[in-house]
Amino acid sequence: MSDRFTLYGTPTSGPVYKVALALSLLGLNYRYRFVDFSRREQKSPDHLALNRFGEVPVLALENGPTLSQSGAILEWLADRYGRLGGDYPLEARQWLFWTADRLAIPVYRARAVRRGRLAAGPETETFFHNAAKPALELADAHLSRQDWLVGDSVSIADIDLYPVLYWAREGGFDLAEWPHLAAFKARFEILPGWKPQPDLAPAHDRD
Repeated sequence: MSDRFTLYGTPTSGPVYKVALALSLLGLNYRYRFVDFSRREQKSPDHLALNRFGEVPVLALENGPTLSQSGAILEWLADRYGRLGGDYPLEARQWLFWTADRLAIPVYRARAVRRGRLAAGPETETFFHNAAKPALELADAHLSRQDWLVGDSVSIADIDLYPVLYWAREGGFDLAEWPHLAAFKARFEILPGWKPQPDLAPAHDRD
């Protein structure tokens, strides 16, 4: 299948990274267009024509749909290519939604506090840490019994989880407290197609 994609994103976004990772793990080439948040390009008329929500990522397929919302994009890619759904696609989707609801939000918001992107004091960061820890403990316990969240191979559930762990240290989380998550992160980083975020979603356009 010779699909031609364009990914719109920014290099500090976890949701952009997971879409870029999915494309890379699938061996799909894509053009990349940097959306400069410092210039509020995500709210420009041109970008809003691609994504009504004024956000990234956006994945545009030449002669096909233009997709937004990272979880929906992961599902679409898994369905289109018949890969990354795991042995149990419904279970993979359940993890996808759980991670977005219970884990990604507090980790990314704690990171935003530390980066000065969210105006809040130490008590707010503590709140986000306390919200994230039960989810980290649940995922750690699950991965104590198996290598991947669903079945015996990497799935969109794992791709959704990995960027949260990739950015966790910037939010003040030490994965040494959750050794099975740390081991999962290490396993993920030796997958064919894995690259760090700056290589997949840089701060400049790439063809």
